[in-house]
Amino acid sequence: ANLSVPATVATCVGNGFSITATHDAVPATNTAPIYQWQSSTDGGVTWVTLTSPSSTTRTLTVASTTQSMNGIRYRILSRSGSCAIAVSGSTTLTVNALPVVRLAAPTVSLTPGRTTTITGTSSPAAATWTWSLNGGTIGGTSNTQTVNIDGLGNYAATVRDVNGCVNTAMITVTVNPLPVVTANSSPVSVCNGDSLTLTGGGASTYVWD
Repeated sequence: ANLSVPATVATCVGNGFSITATHDAVPATNTAPIYQWQSSTDGGVTWVTLTSPSSTTRTLTVASTTQSMNGIRYRILSRSGSCAIAVSGSTTLTVNALPVVRLAAPTVSLTPGRTTTITGTSSPAAATWTWSLNGGTIGGTSNTQTVNIDGLGNYAATVRDVNGCVNTAMITVTVNPLPVVTANSSPVSVCNGDSLTLTGGGASTYVWD
């Protein structure tokens, strides 16, 4: 009986996958087929019966993957009664890495009236961008967010890349407190026509009125 599996299956690191075999109809007079899944890590040279996870049905489900599983091949064997064992071709697993997402801004410490622009990059390229601020979803579907003093907090950008894999990066925008400026006179009391020295403190530049 013909027994086949798809040539490839793809997933993302940490996610699972399923493979479902197709099998010609078994004659009613035959006993129900027994299925057994195998895997190969050397390109199909040698095969090992799967015990974890194991499956005795036409569908193999693996709950989670690691990058090291990329390239593993899977096949299924079937036997019904005294019939010869049927062996499928193989499915090659592709495990795509999660996108590397980075966020940057010219400054992340704002003063009133100032803005900054958060810019995100993704490798592989992003198919979609979604943003949140302090855990709540905000608008924006591009790789940038313009922030002012009213938008302080933790920004998270979630990327779904061209392979369908998802990852998130975060950046925090805070307030830069206004300086506490002081002015002192020496001496503090003068007569008409005398001079004094004013000294400012708490800032880097000064404008005197």
